[in-house]
Amino acid sequence: MSSLDAFFRATIGERPPPTVGGDWESLDNHPDFHAPVLAALGRLEDASTVALSFVEANEARWRRDLADGQTLIAGHVRRGIGRDMVDFATQQLVLLSDIKTLGQFAERGDRSGVVALLRDWERQKMRSWGLDDIWEPTPFPLEL
Repeated sequence: MSSLDAFFRATIGERPPPTVGGDWESLDNHPDFHAPVLAALGRLEDASTVALSFVEANEARWRRDLADGQTLIAGHVRRGIGRDMVDFATQQLVLLSDIKTLGQFAERGDRSGVVALLRDWERQKMRSWGLDDIWEPTPFPLEL
């Protein structure tokens, strides 16, 4: 892709029916990716709406799953399943916390907060891939 905007246009809106395995090519189906792309593009109002709606729609479920998993572990019934539930719910709640922070920055129009958060996520990903020593960030459209 030549730009973040080109990526956005290629992954939003009317698309052909999904192939086996689901529609992984559409940001519309993945608000946890959609909101950061909108924010990076400078579409803060849209980013806030997508991010905060995603959190609202999912937070109670992941908190319930976390509690259910903890109950399974504590009761020594299906302990392995409980651990898996706790691990997955915890990961999802961390994701929701990150997306909520992005949504709150975007809602306030805090451009520098959004950029700092996106840059931190980018830095973490480069570190996890072992590329942080050669990575050079480029400005997000929001920064230009």
